[in-house]
Formats: sequence, C-alpha cells, structure tokens
Amino acid sequence: MWKNVSMEEKDMYERKALADKERYAEEMRDYKTAITKIPGLEHLEDEHHM
Repeated sequence: MWKNVSMEEKDMYERKALADKERYAEEMRDYKTAITKIPGLEHLEDEHHM
C-alpha cells in the first residue's frame, strides 16, 4: 500500500511524522523538567530505568 502512494503524499506524511517527533521531544523535555520539581518524585526516574 505505501509503495503505491505518490511522492507528494509520502512527503506530507513524513513532514507530519517529523513535526510529531519534534513535539514529542519538546513535551518529554517539559515533563522531565516538571517532574524534578515535585518533592519525593526524584527517585522515580532512576527506579524506572533499572
């Protein structure tokens, strides 16, 4: 199905995917900054990655 999509349509979806990836990175950066400001939650990030 994807191989039958025109280059213009593929480009549209690729631009949307890139914008979404950038939005996600920004939201994660904001989340990680905010979570460090909540008392008692500092250790959660470390425990999650164990």
